[in-house]
Amino acid sequence: MALSEGWPQCAEVVRATRLALEPQPPFGPLESEIRVRAAAFVEALADVIRAEFAFHEDREGCLAAARTADARLSDFEEAVACHNGLTRGSTMSAGGILRPCSAALSLLTEESAAASRQRRS
Repeated sequence: MALSEGWPQCAEVVRATRLALEPQPPFGPLESEIRVRAAAFVEALADVIRAEFAFHEDREGCLAAARTADARLSDFEEAVACHNGLTRGSTMSAGGILRPCSAALSLLTEESAAASRQRRS
């Protein structure tokens, strides 16, 4: 697992989430729908890490967790992109969380994806 490579991005997701939950200017509070989707992604990202540390011979659990996290990230991105009520401060909060999410997920799931490709070959 690439936890050592993905950890800085995971830490940034946590830091940005904390700022969004207790915003200080110039950051503003997130809209409810965006908070829900961001939380769903963060939980799915945690599931990816838990699955990787389960040390199962069967990698299907890791791959399933990665697929779920990817879908939740897409939902989060869509919620931010489609929401009309964002203020500059809440846009900064949402962007602060979104920015490291894709990199964190990619780095954490790189080994799982590579292992899956090797088994199919």
